[in-house]
Amino acid sequence: MRRHIGWMVLVCGGGALAGTVGPADFAWRFPVEGVLRSGEVYRIEVPAEVYGRAEAFPADVRFFDDAGRAWPFFLEPDRPEDVVRDVAAERLNDAWVDAPEPYHRVDLAVQGAAGGARMRHNRVEVDTSGTDFLRKIEAYGSDDQQTWALLGRGFIMEMMRPRLFRERVLAYPESDYPFIQVRVYPNTRNALEEFAVGTVALQRREAEPVTTRSLGYRLMETPVSEQRVGRQTVLLDLGHTGVPFNRVQVQGRGDYVRRVEVWTRDDAAGEWRFAGAGDVHRIGASIKDEVFAGARARFIRIDLHHDDDPPLVIDTLAVVAHRPYLVVEAASDGPASLYTGSEWVEPARFDAARRLGTSAARANAVLGEGVENGGHRPAGWGRWGGLAATVSVGLASLAVLWVIVRMVRRTVAEPPEAGG
Repeated sequence: MRRHIGWMVLVCGGGALAGTVGPADFAWRFPVEGVLRSGEVYRIEVPAEVYGRAEAFPADVRFFDDAGRAWPFFLEPDRPEDVVRDVAAERLNDAWVDAPEPYHRVDLAVQGAAGGARMRHNRVEVDTSGTDFLRKIEAYGSDDQQTWALLGRGFIMEMMRPRLFRERVLAYPESDYPFIQVRVYPNTRNALEEFAVGTVALQRREAEPVTTRSLGYRLMETPVSEQRVGRQTVLLDLGHTGVPFNRVQVQGRGDYVRRVEVWTRDDAAGEWRFAGAGDVHRIGASIKDEVFAGARARFIRIDLHHDDDPPLVIDTLAVVAHRPYLVVEAASDGPASLYTGSEWVEPARFDAARRLGTSAARANAVLGEGVENGGHRPAGWGRWGGLAATVSVGLASLAVLWVIVRMVRRTVAEPPEAGG
């Protein structure tokens, strides 16, 4: 009987150990700086180095204090930066105005919200006829259709240079004017062209309160293999693998229009993966410098297609990312560290996101520089360690069942002792 109990303790203990996650399972450690108090909730910005040290961020991330006690945490979910909504407006009239600089005029009456509140708006999208044009566009606002205030001035375009460039939107500071006048001027490339104004849609771009950061990078030399006629290529190294970013910003000198493509890879010798594309331009005071291209990578290739124009003299080049935050609840007085760099651990299953939500008071904390975890014990099967742990637990369960069955059979088989 004692022998069977010993086997049960051994196999159950072995199964528990196989499924336990602790500091020794991680190759890297990032100390949380400052004084930490039990029960407090901290918000920690994730440095780029953490992504590079992780095997599968955030699945292989944990927080432990110096006694090895795990702290609950969650990664704040990313949010879209903006949402564009249509604003209801009645088209009052269309007219051709034969001024010294003639233009096509469209007047809109903004429909009010429920309760009589004024609707707010900050952009207009205009569609015109033609397939090769660059048109100046202006938007004005008024309370009485008598006095008009300039809201914004820019350009809409559709051009083949030889690739297609298209821009339909004029953005301006947010306004609640109930009357809007849109002026669309003739093609600057062909002033005699006749054109018609189609859809004129009033919109509001609602920006989310997302904080961003510019990522550091090293400008790399562009090898001959990456150079193409009519294309200017810039290579960047973010320094760590798997670093997330949301867009790139490009500004050059003079007037220009460029098609921009963004490609990424984690391995310096790997295949490039397409991340996004868009147009950037500077035409007079009208500037568009952002290309939305979300990805997670170390290396970025930015292709600026200049075709027959000379390469762009770049003044500003930035890689922009949403600031990522981990929210952690201190289970002790610390000190504590973020641990990462494990090939086999499963994602953490804490209920901190449900319990804490967005209302819990949070103090800001920062991570120190990453150091190799001196107590790291790599899993014997490397990336198969998780599977091995699962198999060992399963085998332990079967062994326990086998021991119980043997015990029951033996009890049934043994005759009862004779009474005295």
